[in-house]
Amino acid sequence: MLNTIVLFEGLWDSLVYAPLVIASLGGLLVGVGLFSSRGWQPTCRRCQHDLRGVADSTCPECGANLASRRAVRAGRRQMLIGRTLLGVVLIAVATLPHFGFTPTQLRSALAFRLSHRELSRAALAGGPFFQQIHSQRLLAGDQEYCAAVIEESIAQLETGPLGNAQNQMLRDLDRIASGKPIDAATQKRIAAALVKRSESSAAEARQAAQTLAFLDYLTDPSARAVLQASESLISGFMEAHMQPRIKRGQAISAVTSWGGELTLNLDLEPTITAMRWRPEGTEAWSPIKLEQNDRWTHGGSIDHSGPVEVEVTTQVTLPRDPSLGRDEPRTISSVSTHRTTIVSPESLQLTPVRGAEIRARFQPLLAGMQLKHFGPVIQPKFAMPSARRMAANETPVQFGGRFLIRYDGHEGSVGEYYYAPSGGGGGGGSSTGLEGITFEAGKPIILRIEPSEKALRARVNDDTQYLDEIVELEFDGFDQPPREIRWIEPTSDSAKP
Repeated sequence: MLNTIVLFEGLWDSLVYAPLVIASLGGLLVGVGLFSSRGWQPTCRRCQHDLRGVADSTCPECGANLASRRAVRAGRRQMLIGRTLLGVVLIAVATLPHFGFTPTQLRSALAFRLSHRELSRAALAGGPFFQQIHSQRLLAGDQEYCAAVIEESIAQLETGPLGNAQNQMLRDLDRIASGKPIDAATQKRIAAALVKRSESSAAEARQAAQTLAFLDYLTDPSARAVLQASESLISGFMEAHMQPRIKRGQAISAVTSWGGELTLNLDLEPTITAMRWRPEGTEAWSPIKLEQNDRWTHGGSIDHSGPVEVEVTTQVTLPRDPSLGRDEPRTISSVSTHRTTIVSPESLQLTPVRGAEIRARFQPLLAGMQLKHFGPVIQPKFAMPSARRMAANETPVQFGGRFLIRYDGHEGSVGEYYYAPSGGGGGGGSSTGLEGITFEAGKPIILRIEPSEKALRARVNDDTQYLDEIVELEFDGFDQPPREIRWIEPTSDSAKP
C-alpha cells in the first residue's frame, strides 16, 4: 500500500492544488458554523424571540418593527462549534506549506521507507522526484544503495528496455565506478548480462555493442574474457554502410567498419562476402556480383528504378585463443539489410539559379580558392571550411562544370569539377592544351568556370539546384587567392553542353 501511494505520480501532482482546496473548504465550514440556523419557526432577528402566534407588527420582547425588511428570520440562529473548529483546523492545515511543510517533504519521508531496489527502479523509470533522491544517495556514497542500483542495472541490461532508462543506467554505473572500483565478480556479471542481451537478435547485439562502448571500467580479465568469447556480441561491432540513393547503372557499393578495437581489445578486419537485392515489398532475392578494393566492396549495377532492399553479409575471422575456448580460428557472420533508392539520371530535377543573392552565397568560397600546380597538372583548391560556414541553414546549391585556364593567349582545360556546400566535391582530369607552357610571375592567370548540367547529373543522386552563371577568377600566380572575381550570366545554350 505504501509503495502504491509513494509511486503514484498523479496523487502527488494533484496535491499541489490541495492547500487552495482545503482553505476553501475550511472557509465554507467556518461560515456555515457561525451563521447557521436551527428550526423553521419565525423569530425576531434582533432578539431571537419566537414569533409564532404574534399578530402585531411589533416584537413583544424587544419592540423591534417586524414590518421592516429582514426583521424576521426562519429558525433560531445557532453557532455550530464543531463545524467552526473543523473549518479553522483546515485553514491552518492549508497554511502549512508556507512554513515548509510541503507534500514533497511528506513524500520524501515516505520514499525513504521504500526498498533500495524499488527506489532505483523508480529512478530508472524517469521520475524527476525519485531521480533527485537517487542522485543524493549516490553522491553520499551509500554502499547498500549502490549495490541495489548495480543489481537493478544488471536486470535492466538483461531484460529491460534500452531507451532513456539505459542512459540513466550507464550514468549511474559510471558514477558508482568513479567513486569505488566495481569488484571483479560484479564486472563479470555485467559482462554476462551484455552477452545474454546480444544473443537475442542482431539488433540487440548492435545495441549491446553500443552500450559496451560506455562501460570502460570493465577491465577485469575475467570480464574481458566473457566479452571476447561471445560471438554474438562480436557480431554487433561489425557494420556495413551504403549510400541512401544510387543512380541506375552505377555499381552498388558498401563499406564495412569495425568498432571493437578499444572496447573488446580485438583488432579485426571484417569483409563483405555476399550481397543480394530485391525490390522493396517483394520476396524474391537476386544476387549481386562482388568486386573488392582497398575500402569499398563494389557490386554490379541493378537494372531497376525505385526503392530496393540490399542484404549485406559481413564476416570476420576470430584468431585462435585457447583461453577463450577457441582452439582454432573461427569465422562468424553478420547480416544486415539496407534500404536504398535506385534513381534514373534522367529523372533528377536540376534547377538552375542565378542572381545577386546566389552570388553573395558563393563569394566566400570563390574568394578563398587557389590554383595548385603539380608538374603538368593544374588543379583548383576550394576553401572548404569557409564554404561550410557559408552554407549553414541554407538550401544547398551546387555548382560545377568545365574548368578552363587562360594564360598569355593560351587556353586549356583542367577537367570537370563540381562542389556541394555540405562539403562534398570532386572531379578533375589532366590539363590539356597547356603542355609546355612556362608560367611567369606577374602575368595573370584566368580560371573560367562554365556551368555544366551534364557534369552535375553524372555526379549527384538527388534533386538539387545549381549555379547557372559563368565565373572568371583572375590570379596573380599559384597558391594564392584571386585578385578579382567576375560574374558572367550565360545563355541557356552555354549552360548545357
